[in-house]
Amino acid sequence: MCAHPRTRSEPEQRGLAKKVTNVLRRDGFALTEVGTESGYPLFAVEPVATLGASPGSEEVSVVLASFDEEGVHAAWQKAMARKNVDPEGAITSARTLLERVCKHVLDQQAISYKSSDDLPKLWKSCSESLNLAPSQHTLEPFKQVLGGCTSIVHGIGTIRDKIGDAHGQGRRPVKPKARHAALAVDFVGAMATFIVATYHDGPGRSE
Repeated sequence: MCAHPRTRSEPEQRGLAKKVTNVLRRDGFALTEVGTESGYPLFAVEPVATLGASPGSEEVSVVLASFDEEGVHAAWQKAMARKNVDPEGAITSARTLLERVCKHVLDQQAISYKSSDDLPKLWKSCSESLNLAPSQHTLEPFKQVLGGCTSIVHGIGTIRDKIGDAHGQGRRPVKPKARHAALAVDFVGAMATFIVATYHDGPGRSE
């Protein structure tokens, strides 16, 4: 398959890269974007095990696997695997991860929620149940930090709606780069770990 910038458009190149990656994954490899030429992406073959790796990612993986192997950890693995080879998909997976963490925490506490609840609503219920809502604190630095977390959680949903692959886009779609996906995935990983740690530190759950 040829993905030369002079013969194929950028969407065609990225589509081919995804198809090739699906084949390469059988042998533990994938195509990852390593640069650009004349405004078009350049790809290289890399081992899947090294894709998306970042400081602390292994610790995040351990924490989430112990919390919920099939749901939460599976979403994390998907986000990490897609971070460099499929930025749009990685952003979608990042939001899915946060949604699953919030739902799992609420389920564990027998707190009900609607199947139609979006991430902001799930986070509101989850944060309040863990005493992480800004309104539950009086010390200004804590209120600012927790308020910032809430803003970023809402932002993850906005990014996904605007440039993630969960919604169709117009004639001039915004294409996220690997660095955008890395920012979203790495933040969500840190946030998910914080939520899990806070849950385990709750009354009657500390080791």
